[in-house]
Amino acid sequence: MSTLRLFDSLAQTEVLGKYTIVVPQKGGRKKRKATLQVKRKKMTIQAPQRPGGRPEPVTMNIVSAEEIGNDSEDRLHWVLLTTEDIETFEDCRSIIRFHELRWRIEEFHKAWKSGAGVERLRLQSPDNIERLAVILMFVAVRLMQIREALMLPNDRQHKDRKLWSEKTLANEVVSDDEWQVSG
Repeated sequence: MSTLRLFDSLAQTEVLGKYTIVVPQKGGRKKRKATLQVKRKKMTIQAPQRPGGRPEPVTMNIVSAEEIGNDSEDRLHWVLLTTEDIETFEDCRSIIRFHELRWRIEEFHKAWKSGAGVERLRLQSPDNIERLAVILMFVAVRLMQIREALMLPNDRQHKDRKLWSEKTLANEVVSDDEWQVSG
């Protein structure tokens, strides 16, 4: 049995399919479209030697999404290890989509903890903590929606077709009841 390193093995793997995503503008990076080629492989990974012996090898499914046609430093290349199914291109796209959403999930947790204050709960009953945490999840989602409405003025427009900006009054973005709840 020959031993190949992960990236060497992936380089020899056949391309399963391709798709295009939009890479958003962020910092000094310009918004662009990126075409990614998808590869998949099942590999057994040898655990490192430890005092007392070597643990059993672990079999993992590996999904690679690598940008083609871009030789710059900011070229995308994601190598994702999973135990999820990777039989089809659609299976692999699902795994990659979870990875693409990771920052959105982080933003939700920040809104839930900092904006909605879920970590400041000082309740005694686990049931009450759970109930309030769930309610604050909805508050966090709404905070994210408001933030996005202000950050994406070209994509999000008020019903009167007026563009929102950071100077837009709160009651133009949300209802009177919504903005008064936070007071």
